[in-house]
Amino acid sequence: MAISEYEQSLVFAAKNGNEKCFEELYKLYYNKIYALALITMKNEADAEDVLQLTFINAWKYISQIEDVSAFNTWIQRITQNQCYSQLRKKKISVSIEDDENTEVLELESDFILPEAYADNADLSARLMKVIYNLSEVQRQTILLFYYEQLSVEEIAEVMNCSEGTVKSRLYLARKGIKTEIEEQERKSGQKFYGVAGLPVLPFSKIFVGQIQQSSLSQTAAAKIFAQISTSIHSVGAATAAAAGATGATAATVAVKTAATGITTKIIASVVAGIVVIGTASGVMITQHNKNRNSTEPTTAVTTAVTTAPPTETTTKATEPPTETVSLGEELFSNFSKPFSFASGVGAWGTDINISPDGSFEGSFRDSNMGGNAPEYPYGTVYASDFSGHFDNVKKINDYTYSMTMTDIKYKEKPDTKEISNGYRFIYTTAYGLEKAKTIYIYTPDAPVSKLPDRYLDDMSGVAFDYNQKTLGFYGLYNLKEKYGFFSDNK
Repeated sequence: MAISEYEQSLVFAAKNGNEKCFEELYKLYYNKIYALALITMKNEADAEDVLQLTFINAWKYISQIEDVSAFNTWIQRITQNQCYSQLRKKKISVSIEDDENTEVLELESDFILPEAYADNADLSARLMKVIYNLSEVQRQTILLFYYEQLSVEEIAEVMNCSEGTVKSRLYLARKGIKTEIEEQERKSGQKFYGVAGLPVLPFSKIFVGQIQQSSLSQTAAAKIFAQISTSIHSVGAATAAAAGATGATAATVAVKTAATGITTKIIASVVAGIVVIGTASGVMITQHNKNRNSTEPTTAVTTAVTTAPPTETTTKATEPPTETVSLGEELFSNFSKPFSFASGVGAWGTDINISPDGSFEGSFRDSNMGGNAPEYPYGTVYASDFSGHFDNVKKINDYTYSMTMTDIKYKEKPDTKEISNGYRFIYTTAYGLEKAKTIYIYTPDAPVSKLPDRYLDDMSGVAFDYNQKTLGFYGLYNLKEKYGFFSDNK
């Protein structure tokens, strides 16, 4: 669905840094984005988080839009990626494949349901439960088709799939809804569907009415945009501070900023001792008060991967039977910049620096500004500082190598807590490296079409074109947990 000339003018102005025009775009689109987030996340609080992250990401990358008329599909794609990123963070499996491979030659425009499913609260809730039981991609497809009124071609662009797949998902969603409605009526003994003489309505009208009833209030939307605006300015301030400040100075600036009462996830990440730096491939999260050559004492909380018997914090390594090659420093010397597993806007992220000898250091940060109490009024920060070694580099194919994580140790013992400067710190394991046995290394010339879907899902934190031929940078993939890291290493 083409956007109006007025909207295109707003996009053009926002591309050139006009925040007022960006705010107008938010007012025009927040209900669409919230609806897609809610139908995917099935939770209002999570949907609001996705809405906020989507527009922060949109502001970050809007200057890269070449066709301003494509803003609608572009921002819907960001929303979908943010939804998947949040679901993965919650360790919720995302179904991106359909149960049936159905070829649909002609797509019916709609189907009919009894009007009672619009008027009766119990039946309306039953219908929404049936819809929520569809797969994520089927729920998204019917929302984009009926509520957003996107064409099959536009939906295919948003969801990065073929038009045939969109038609198949619509067909399977309709079939699933009708079948489940009939089954629910059979179980309840109340028969409405298919009864002659009862008033009926198109499913589209009933569904759109349900979505509109769950739309975000103007007051809630205004509060969320205030957080978006604060986050945008805070990230910019943190970037500027990073350019001219030492680690200690950056940490001091961050604490002073937080003391003004800013309560966003982004600020909490800065206060935790990290800064958010925009790069060509995405957002890198680096800890500014940590010297890689520091001689500060480190608590020896070590996970031995190959030399210790299995314990709660031990993973025993296994290696695929592949051809051993002499890589070592030759491969690792390409990694002058950090690898990141992140949300894309600094809300949470793991950053790893790998040295030529295979040793690594890194940090993880996340935050919950709602997780506060009188003794920690600024909220809760989840943190992990760690180090270890990668070894046993092997060649898998022309664009993939594997390595094993031989050990990892933590500066602070995982699952311990402390309160400092008005924050509660909960120390964790390294998110993205959990249960790591074999780590795959993808080279910049890796064909995108050959990479795992689960790896590509995690590229939502990067300004990544899913239609490009090759990856374009070195990437890491935790084979056990299916987590993907991106980098600026070319």
